Amino acid sequence: MDYTQLTSNEMKPVYAERWDELIIHVGGNVHLARMLQVNINTANAWGARKKISKDGAKLVGDHNSLGGKFTAEYLRPDLGFNK
Repeated sequence: MDYTQLTSNEMKPVYAERWDELIIHVGGNVHLARMLQVNINTANAWGARKKISKDGAKLVGDHNSLGGKFTAEYLRPDLGFNK
């Protein structure tokens, strides 16, 4: 599916589902913030929006402990990281 063609509203459920998967996998916003060495307020803002930022997606994608399960492209398919 070409997610770059979907509207922001059409992408909301995709963002929310993938955010929830990530948070369950890492054990919560606090743990994610510690893993990525970002302020807890940043992780909480992502959680409130159910959408991680472009930079946050890159941080997650580059984190070795996640074993490549959560790539930047997977978390933010609308940005077309692989193109």
